Amino acid sequence: MKIDTHIHLYDPAQNLSWPQPGSALYRKVSAADFLEAAEKQGVTRAVVVECAVEEENNLYMLETLKDEEAVLAYIAYIDPDSPEFKGIYDEFARYSKFRGLRYRFSSSKGCTNEARNNIAYLSGKKANIVELHGRYYELSQLTGLVSENPDVRFVIDHLGCIEINGREVPENYTEFLKEMSSFDNVFMKLSAIICLSKDVPAPVSLDYYLPVLEANWKYFGEDRLIFGSDWPVLELKGEYRYAVELVEEFLRVKSSESIEKVMSQNAVGTYKLDNV
Repeated sequence: MKIDTHIHLYDPAQNLSWPQPGSALYRKVSAADFLEAAEKQGVTRAVVVECAVEEENNLYMLETLKDEEAVLAYIAYIDPDSPEFKGIYDEFARYSKFRGLRYRFSSSKGCTNEARNNIAYLSGKKANIVELHGRYYELSQLTGLVSENPDVRFVIDHLGCIEINGREVPENYTEFLKEMSSFDNVFMKLSAIICLSKDVPAPVSLDYYLPVLEANWKYFGEDRLIFGSDWPVLELKGEYRYAVELVEEFLRVKSSESIEKVMSQNAVGTYKLDNV
């Protein structure tokens, strides 16, 4: 069984802040739609990541997905700076599939004391995932937050949102990977590689993605890399099957166990997927 740890499911009828009307993504997207796109690649389970900041939408999704077999876990949105953070977290934690939150970080605001205190609240809890979403050169400012919370699991979304262009990665990206991987509680999500392509449609040759994938393999290795697709957003640049095929082609020459780990086992351990 393969697990996709980064998909978005939503219903625009819920008055979402995203996607915007007129977008190709502005349609109801269900677990059945995901399976239609993914099953041919052997991907039959997923972690759903929030796509809107509204508390009521997150509750709606938690309620809607609680009995959905294809969905193993849900990563919600809770504003880390909100004085209501702990109450909202506790409300979400009533749902067994709730595993944590996505921190949409911007260096213009920085990591406030309020955010630090709220994220520390996840320590020792089952839902202790914080997915870091932002540009790598901004996320590099969060090493203090990571080191302060060894019992919180930090998952970097979308390879740190580096633009993939077929060329060698910049030195500051390498430094980011080196520093973040020095913490045992940090994991890297091999998600959105199609979306991160500078070219449209996204190239389907592994060589184009190799510099970024090799850099992440060097620092995170087969035990801390996790597969994700960023479906359905990736459809703006390519097909779902390429998100799977490119990662598996890369892993196939690395080790005999790496495909099983990156495509399944690492997700089970990191997200505490006791319902697989």
